[in-house]
Amino acid sequence: MHFEAFFERYKAFFTPATLVVLYVTDLDKNGTFSYEGVTIHAYSLSESSVWNELLDLSGLDKSELKKLDNKKKIDVLYEGLLKTDCAAKAMSFEEILSHKGESSKKIMGAV
Repeated sequence: MHFEAFFERYKAFFTPATLVVLYVTDLDKNGTFSYEGVTIHAYSLSESSVWNELLDLSGLDKSELKKLDNKKKIDVLYEGLLKTDCAAKAMSFEEILSHKGESSKKIMGAV
């Protein structure tokens, strides 16, 4: 997990009000933490796709999105996530780092 570099690169897009959900290939335990005032919900990604994981988290079904164009699918998914409690176990950033494990998807890297 190279979170610091990721956050530095994209932090202009994050505010304390931004919903940030990360799926990480080398995280052994889910957790919610705060980093530079931004709440981050980090989930382990093992075998599924991020899209499927987000659909599960939001409670949406693929059939609900089937006839929508790609932009509308993303909008509907984001709205669904905003209505969902995305929080995992509260942890400090240091605790999250202590749960870094081995990635089964080394070629892809973290998502």
